[in-house]
Amino acid sequence: SCGGARGGFPVRFCRRALPGSEWKDFFSDATELASRRKCAVFTDLVESVSCDRDEVLRTLEEHIVGNLVRLGPQHFLQTEGIPQGSVVSSLLCCCVYGHLEKTRLSALPSLHTLFYTGRPGLG
Repeated sequence: SCGGARGGFPVRFCRRALPGSEWKDFFSDATELASRRKCAVFTDLVESVSCDRDEVLRTLEEHIVGNLVRLGPQHFLQTEGIPQGSVVSSLLCCCVYGHLEKTRLSALPSLHTLFYTGRPGLG
């Protein structure tokens, strides 16, 4: 039975984003997915959008340097930090922390060394 708790059908939406080189036609994708999912309906609502690297970087730059914050009736341009709550803030945060780890924290002893030996460099 494919019904939900009240006899209805549970509704879930799933979207996939793929590089253009990996995109297949709808029928091939639906056939592959149908082999793994039971009681599912697949619809072809494909909306193809392609952009090059420069366009992505321009959009990110606009997002970072052009973020407006509204406080009451006033609007302010954010000049520092990552716009919180945006769709890319988590990704940007990971990029910033990854860069920080590689450039500034790589010389520090690992947490494993600190926790298990109590002294840096004596593992």
